[in-house]
Amino acid sequence: MTRNRSPKSLMYEAIGQAVIFAQTFEVLIVVCTEMVRLSKEFLEGRPTDFMVNPARFKVATKRLINELAKDNDITPDLESRISDLIDKRHTLIHRWSIENGWPADNDLDEIQRIIDLAKEITRESAAISQILTKYILRNNAEQSDMRIKLASIFKEADIFDELNSIS
Repeated sequence: MTRNRSPKSLMYEAIGQAVIFAQTFEVLIVVCTEMVRLSKEFLEGRPTDFMVNPARFKVATKRLINELAKDNDITPDLESRISDLIDKRHTLIHRWSIENGWPADNDLDEIQRIIDLAKEITRESAAISQILTKYILRNNAEQSDMRIKLASIFKEADIFDELNSIS
């Protein structure tokens, strides 16, 4: 069923997709940062239950990335790329109307700017999520070896190289 859709309905659709993809990305970041934490605890001989702490899903994604950076558990390039994505998502969801106002129905240029930003967020969220998921699945090795690999998930150069080739 095809129908003509208004530019604003296309804009709202793009925003919705960006939100869903960004939420998926953020959940994956929580899971991966928890895997890093749990793996490091195990490798350091500290007791761990290997359970993701549900409270971590309430922690801001930027804070999780900052924790990784503080512990030198993420490459600067990937940290920057994720931080840029987080900032763009915040701009679209929290700051756009404050900084730019909301476009009138006939303001096609402004509507297109929002659509472009939303699509960029969707693409980047999907790309990073795909690479992190692929990395976890690809490294389905012996459990002790996996813990070593998971502890450095955000520092692996090959995932960042692959991420650059996707977007």
